[in-house]
Amino acid sequence: MGEASALECAFGSFHLEIQQSILVWFGLCILFGIFFYFAGKKIDQADPRKKPTGLVYLAEEMVNLTLYVTEGNLREKVYLWHDDFHDVSSKSNWFSRTSKSNF
Repeated sequence: MGEASALECAFGSFHLEIQQSILVWFGLCILFGIFFYFAGKKIDQADPRKKPTGLVYLAEEMVNLTLYVTEGNLREKVYLWHDDFHDVSSKSNWFSRTSKSNF
């Protein structure tokens, strides 16, 4: 038996083929949407003076992980082939001179 890699729908002479990966991503989006809907309701009800537990804690950890990954990817990069790298007359460290890039 062949492996199903797509969902095929036929409407008269029109044939629509939806790939399996699209269906998986659509399912994940729905799942995360439901999770964040209920997490938002729980966060609204939570006492900010108490330690988060359960769904509120899980939602906060997911947000912190997302922020950590995003900040890591958006951080300013240090390029060793930059023209100012070989400038030994400067008193500052070459790590701090990345903001002066003239690309």
